[in-house]
Amino acid sequence: MRNLIIVGTLLAFAVTAFSCVAFADERRAHSTSRDLTIDLTATGASEYNIDHAGRGLRLPEIQHERAAAAGQTEGFYVTGIIRADMRVSQVKPYLDARTSTGSRVMLELRGRLTGGKWTEWRESSADGQAIVLPHPAESVQARITLLRDEGAASPEVKSLRLVLVADQSAAERRQGRKPFSSRVFATRIGLVGGTTANGHTIQPSDRFVALPSRRALNIAIDDRAYEVRVCHKKRCTVAPVWDVGPWNIRDDYWNVRSVRQMWKDLPRGRPQAESAYLQGHNQGLDDRSRKVLNPAGIDLADGIFWKDLGMTTNGWVKVTYLWTGADSQA
Repeated sequence: MRNLIIVGTLLAFAVTAFSCVAFADERRAHSTSRDLTIDLTATGASEYNIDHAGRGLRLPEIQHERAAAAGQTEGFYVTGIIRADMRVSQVKPYLDARTSTGSRVMLELRGRLTGGKWTEWRESSADGQAIVLPHPAESVQARITLLRDEGAASPEVKSLRLVLVADQSAAERRQGRKPFSSRVFATRIGLVGGTTANGHTIQPSDRFVALPSRRALNIAIDDRAYEVRVCHKKRCTVAPVWDVGPWNIRDDYWNVRSVRQMWKDLPRGRPQAESAYLQGHNQGLDDRSRKVLNPAGIDLADGIFWKDLGMTTNGWVKVTYLWTGADSQA
């Protein structure tokens, strides 16, 4: 009898051990990763004010007109679409960059979902720190932005390596609810002959908008991943996001508080500039400590302002952030 009990116990232990191994093997089958070195010598899907120096990137010696801030020069490089051959849930970036006083490099990533929709851009905060995508993606894309102050040496990017991490068992979260809308104050861009954050030279009667976050910035004028519907009184128009502003540059106010990059204390749909101007939020200053002089949450190019909406002065409009329908950040 005792021998039977011992044999039964051993069999139970063996079955349990086998189940644990099988479960671990199943988890390994569902979770995988790819380690990719990005070719920075290749022509990017979009690039502006960039020299391909050797195997890396730097700002050219001859400066273009685009300035991210007063006295600051900017250039950017967007990789081609990187197919993952799996469902990517997060990306670990490793950027080899050389900077000095007065220069810096910014790295952002986004994912493309089944069906072609893109997630918003997410900025990398530290080398190797995972950027979690809001939805599992089949492809990814990186945007590298180089900045230098007047008189500073150009930063230089030597290499970029991406570790794509996937969980094959993750379900793609699709929500069919309508895109988010809010009422915000709109100002006119003007600035004909200037350059937008995605490298476009502003033309008379242009049709695009600026939002105060790079998370919804299209990489080029033929990219329509991020569009808004703007309505004023009984007139409406749809336009792409080609520039960053007004005021803040990290205020994705259309997102819920848990996702919003800055100003998480403010309700969804309210630009920080509006709260700064009307209620003295952050002592009336924006994210660069500038005094906010109007409550604007969107800038409109002249073609939209004058012609499409028939506006004659800055005013309140209804904005629908169209990409938030299929790619909800809630």
